[in-house]
Amino acid sequence: MSMEERTVYFPTIRDKRDLRMAYSLLRSSFEEGLSSELTQAIKRAIRAYNRRCQEYDTTHRFIKADGDSATLLVTFPENIIDREAAEDYFRAYEERECAPGPYDCTGQVFTAWYKIFQRRGRWYAYHHLCMDV
Repeated sequence: MSMEERTVYFPTIRDKRDLRMAYSLLRSSFEEGLSSELTQAIKRAIRAYNRRCQEYDTTHRFIKADGDSATLLVTFPENIIDREAAEDYFRAYEERECAPGPYDCTGQVFTAWYKIFQRRGRWYAYHHLCMDV
């Protein structure tokens, strides 16, 4: 088997715990002098995870945040074409409700208000979240 035929794969990184494990394995591969194929596979998996996180983060951008609340700019998917579809999408995927608890402070995050609008042919929303403290 030639060197070009041998490909090392690293499992997909799913969350921050997997990411920490990948970085610790990468550090030990440098210290122990493990194969360069394994090191390259780990680096590819880390890059893929970071790209997925960046794609998700582009849909939500913080506009303002303080101790108990935050305002986000939410970008809707491109297939949302009218206000009614945007309202339905927001209620289904973005809106947060606070369930009443037996005590004063539940620590839950909830939607205080939102405003849906269209800019340059794309639908957006300002979403103000508060925390029940």
